[in-house]
Amino acid sequence: MRDYFAYEAKDLTPWVAKHLGRIGNAMYLESRLELVGTEQKIAGYRIDVLAKTKVDGADRFVVIENQLERSDADHLGRLITCAAEINASHAIWVGVDFRADHLRVMESLAGSMGCQFVALQLDAAITKQGSAYIDFVLPSTYEYPEDHLRAVLQDATRWAQRNYLTLIRLKRVRELYSGADYTRYRRQVEEMGLWSAWTDQLADKFLEEAPTSRRTGPVVPANAEAEGAPKS
Repeated sequence: MRDYFAYEAKDLTPWVAKHLGRIGNAMYLESRLELVGTEQKIAGYRIDVLAKTKVDGADRFVVIENQLERSDADHLGRLITCAAEINASHAIWVGVDFRADHLRVMESLAGSMGCQFVALQLDAAITKQGSAYIDFVLPSTYEYPEDHLRAVLQDATRWAQRNYLTLIRLKRVRELYSGADYTRYRRQVEEMGLWSAWTDQLADKFLEEAPTSRRTGPVVPANAEAEGAPKS
């Protein structure tokens, strides 16, 4: 990313402010993001980008912190402080490489203080001519040593979002170069649609059958008694 953004404040921040629509797409925001300003002073800090969006019909602030190096506690603390100070609806951390512990903090904060905390990673598609199409994606998943299935589902969520963004990119490329032949992608796109539809059906079935609150006590397989499995 340093090849395209030599300096965080001078290069990356203006670019992010110019492409708020892509951030909205990556986050599935219902209402578009509108720029308020860059390098805005909040609670003794300067937040890189301040935007606003509509939540339940009301205008709410959105704070965005950018980072070209690996995530650090300074940027995380600034994001949390500024979000709390102005009662932001969303706090977005744009970066190139996130530490697992920082992603865990962002996930644990999601929904707290009436604010959604979201980490977005810069992702570039490079053409043969050397130009780049840069977008925002969810960072790679991190491990849950104590819960392997959760890690697998987290990774599946990331791939589902990447598939969505891939189709968005394909749509934009087709709009830019409408005269090109895209039939070579037909089979892959059809397969992606089929797997997405089947996944959606399975997810709905699971959510319908699963309890909405966490159960306590030992987990007993449904066929434990029939198979003589232990109940612990």
